[in-house]
Order: sequence, then C-alpha cells, then structure tokens
Amino acid sequence: MDGRTDVLAYEVLGTNAATGVAYDKWIVYVAEEKQAPSPAHWGKAALVKMQNQPVTLKVVEAGTFPGRYNLRSTLTGQVLEDAPIEWVSPVEWIKPR
Repeated sequence: MDGRTDVLAYEVLGTNAATGVAYDKWIVYVAEEKQAPSPAHWGKAALVKMQNQPVTLKVVEAGTFPGRYNLRSTLTGQVLEDAPIEWVSPVEWIKPR
C-alpha cells in the first residue's frame, strides 16, 4: 500500500455479498495499531478482536452499555449486540481480486 509500513494485509475468506464490504479472496488492509473502540469507529469496517473469539471483519457500532459494542456482520448484516471488544483495527483500504 504505497510503501507504508504501518498497515497489515488480510485475505478475506468467504463471501460478503450481503453488505458488499469485501468479497472472497479480496485483500483488506488495516491499521497496524490495535485501538480501543471509540465513536470514531462507529459505522466503519474494522478487524475486531472480541474476548475469547478469533479476529473477524465487522462494522462497529455503539452498544447499549458502557464497554459493550454492536457488531454488524460483513457476511450477513446480522448484528451481535453488546459484545465485549478487546481491540479494533480500522480498515484502511480494500483491494479487489
């Protein structure tokens, strides 16, 4: 990504046709820095690390309770409500394949 060293690349496995965020085999570039969720992330796609879960690509939204967040699936559009998040890494760019 233009010689930047502060981003990481991940390959999407699966189809995200419901939301159109990314599709199978596309490359998602994210900020290398892991961040605490904040209003700057609301409505944006990010890699998300939930407690006791693998890293996934989600759209982050405010939750009902402090320290909890709603996560919209980039695969189905379904929302996981009030999830605890360890960190987010915002999507910087998506490279279609």
